[in-house]
Amino acid sequence: MITVEQLLMTAREEGASDVHITVGVPPRMRVNGRIANLDYPSLSETDCSKIIYSIMDDRQMELFRDNKQIEFALSVPKAGRYRVSAFMQKGLPACAIRLVTDSVSAPGDIGVPKELIDICDSESGLVILGGVAGSGKSTTIASIIDYINENKCVHILTLEDPIEYVHTHKNAIVNQREVGIDVASYDEGLKLAIREDVDVIQVGRMSEPDTVKAVIKAAKAGSFVIAAVDVAGTKDIIQSIIDEFPPSEKEKINTQLKEVLKMVVSQKLIQQDKDGIKASFEILKIN
Repeated sequence: MITVEQLLMTAREEGASDVHITVGVPPRMRVNGRIANLDYPSLSETDCSKIIYSIMDDRQMELFRDNKQIEFALSVPKAGRYRVSAFMQKGLPACAIRLVTDSVSAPGDIGVPKELIDICDSESGLVILGGVAGSGKSTTIASIIDYINENKCVHILTLEDPIEYVHTHKNAIVNQREVGIDVASYDEGLKLAIREDVDVIQVGRMSEPDTVKAVIKAAKAGSFVIAAVDVAGTKDIIQSIIDEFPPSEKEKINTQLKEVLKMVVSQKLIQQDKDGIKASFEILKIN
């Protein structure tokens, strides 16, 4: 049977961004935005189960069985780092594996706009980066964190689920916490950060009302916060956050957001005929 190491090495050699494992078809990969078969036979239920469970530890297996889905980071010797999203479909196990590059790209190398880079010199406030799943948000935020790490003597905290890019200490101190392992939730991690002398906070997902409130509180307390949401379009991003709250709280949250918000960025990937895919950004700067 095919091993995970063989599968991921092949995908990395082919320049894939994602690998899909599901019953009844060969493993598939996404290259330059398009799905293609890997040169392997179709997978049976047994094959899929063995592949998926082989990359989980006991805790992850228990969570998967209880919740029918799980996301976690995976490191494979000689094959690099990955983000795994395992789930059930038609009562059968399946998973999508995102390939994470070994190194963090410089903002200029991946087309991050100068306005977004410049705003990172802020000492406090909130920047929200939105986009649909797979739009490259994690890569962009990792690049920004690395830029701050190289250029500012600050304390950076990342709150992620799971941790994708591993940062080393440069001019800054970078501490990384995985939600569910190092801290119970995003909002708990944010509340603790206020007491831990943190200058810059990365929030991997800002969706729940408690997380939004904690982000606003951290920004008001003097931290510079970069938060990701799975919504595209700058105006839709703001509205989607407000819509998470009951009618009695919407106006208050809208006002509080305006007090700390510095920029909203929407990112998407555009297919290029010859050059693969590139990131495109829409920016709303808040005065």
